[in-house]
Amino acid sequence: MPESSSGVLFSCYISRKEYCDYFLPPEVKDIRSSSVECRPSPLRQFSQSSLPLHRNYMLSDFCTEHNVQECLSHINQEVSSLGLPPLWMEASGSSEMKVVPVLNCMYDLIQLHHRGLRTLENMEVEQLKTSSNVDFLQLSSTHLKERLELSKRENTGLLERERQLQLKVKTLQNSLKTEKEEVQKLQNIIASRASQYNHEMKRKEREFHKLKERLNQLLADKKEKKQAIDVLNSIGRADGKRSLWKTA
Repeated sequence: MPESSSGVLFSCYISRKEYCDYFLPPEVKDIRSSSVECRPSPLRQFSQSSLPLHRNYMLSDFCTEHNVQECLSHINQEVSSLGLPPLWMEASGSSEMKVVPVLNCMYDLIQLHHRGLRTLENMEVEQLKTSSNVDFLQLSSTHLKERLELSKRENTGLLERERQLQLKVKTLQNSLKTEKEEVQKLQNIIASRASQYNHEMKRKEREFHKLKERLNQLLADKKEKKQAIDVLNSIGRADGKRSLWKTA
């Protein structure tokens, strides 16, 4: 059955709203909601422009009592161009027009009109999808640009931090090199002092041994002198005899 114009319009409006609620992401919904609700569709504009025809329809001056044949011939040509059978056959020689072909032709024209409205609705939905995709891609492009700028700033910050860390590492390496040189100097001083100490100890030991030998020599010489003094100063016995050595 053919649909009415108001039913087609209501169906188109609902389909657009359901599409926006289901398919569009939240960011694009916020952008598209105002344009979808405020901007009338081409189908609605077309149907609204045709509404006054139903209320205050005025007959055109296309056909009059004097040009019926010409109008029939013209309408036959137009109907034939649409792929429909002609309303009136001139070769039949009859000037009467049958009602059944006219009604069938009017029904076919109405069906063509509704198919055109549905095609227009589908085109509008596709246009809405395309527009929504464009909006989404633009929003995604904006987000990607923002993320790119943020990544560039973060990269710049990381490069600066890396430069500072490299400078700090270089400073620490110089400090470590200086400390190693100081440690090496201290080790050389300690080794030199240890060598001097060992050399001094050996010299002291030699001097000690020399002093010890001299002391022993002095003690031995002193003992010999004492024994010599005892012998030289011996006093003889009153009887003139020499004393005997006690061997036992």
